[in-house]
Amino acid sequence: MTVQNVLVSAGELSGDLYARRMVEALRRRWAEEVHFWGMGGPEMAAAGVEVVVPMADLQVHGVIEVLPNLFRLFRAFRRLIEEAERRRPAWALLVDFQDFHLRLARELKRRGVRVIQMVGPTVWAWRPGRVQALRKVLDKLLVIFPFEEAIFREAGIDADYIGHPLLDLVRVSIGRAEFMAQQGWAPDTKVIGLLPGSRPTEVRRLLPIMLESVRSLRASRDVQPFVVRAATIAEAIVRSMAATHGLPDLPIVSGPAKYDWMANADLLIVASGTATMEAMLVRTPMIVVYKLHPLNWWIARRFVRVRYASMVNILAGEMVVPELLQDACTPTAVARLAFELLDRPDRRRRIVERYLDVINGLGCLHAFEEGPRVIEEAVRRWT
Repeated sequence: MTVQNVLVSAGELSGDLYARRMVEALRRRWAEEVHFWGMGGPEMAAAGVEVVVPMADLQVHGVIEVLPNLFRLFRAFRRLIEEAERRRPAWALLVDFQDFHLRLARELKRRGVRVIQMVGPTVWAWRPGRVQALRKVLDKLLVIFPFEEAIFREAGIDADYIGHPLLDLVRVSIGRAEFMAQQGWAPDTKVIGLLPGSRPTEVRRLLPIMLESVRSLRASRDVQPFVVRAATIAEAIVRSMAATHGLPDLPIVSGPAKYDWMANADLLIVASGTATMEAMLVRTPMIVVYKLHPLNWWIARRFVRVRYASMVNILAGEMVVPELLQDACTPTAVARLAFELLDRPDRRRRIVERYLDVINGLGCLHAFEEGPRVIEEAVRRWT
């Protein structure tokens, strides 16, 4: 099989990582027959993708946050279309970043480019009408939750469940005793991880709340906090916020090492999003928090059709982990819940037991084995 070039596009941190792993897996199957290029970040670049449009500064969330960034989004969109017209890719792999990629897929289809989307939009949570547009522009959809395959197939979209990528990406290499010894912390110290998100707006809203709640905890407990910093957030920003809240020496971790820290924490305080899945996979109890711009919250309250914010609770069909959203997300409320969970090992144990049920429900497929197989089958049909 000879494929001249393939457009790959990701606009967010998780998508950049998923795209990297998919490209690497495809290269192993196809050797050097494919040249990948497109929009992405450092992960895709590390996999040898020619990044013609850097994804930096494109991570926005909600109506209000999008508006000031429309010019950057439009410029990235136009550059990808111009490059597609010039390079004439055999097909495109678009990873998450739903609204941007729906429009991109529409333009690519008009130019005769086959489109594969990895990660389905949450039409089961809100804006179900998107399936009509997706059916017109997608040639293949790779979904990462088991229940999604039937939803999209019933809507006439060629969808395949490939397994959740994080099942292959989350790895823990050290146990609690060794971890605590390495850090020089007493064995009975309560370790609390703070995961404020990967978008600057999330971090600005959530990290101060998390830090203030930790200050309350430390007033009466031997508590050691740390922050998991996304690659999209400058360490100086996190360090400045920590110092402002009286925690100048707060450990800040990032990269794959974060999983050892998360797995050996007693509790995680996590921004709703991909990180809640990571917390579940390392089997650490968590409190899920989130705050939106008031207008975005007003829209969400009226159009979102699911009861829970975190994917863990959605998959479980019940409130496995507590959620503190919008006005309920305050330092006092977070600290109160943290006290309760730290003092209730039985409740923490129950959370982990339900985690295992949810993980088992994800099945045994490996996304970066099943995904390339499905892609290869589709491409062979098209050539």
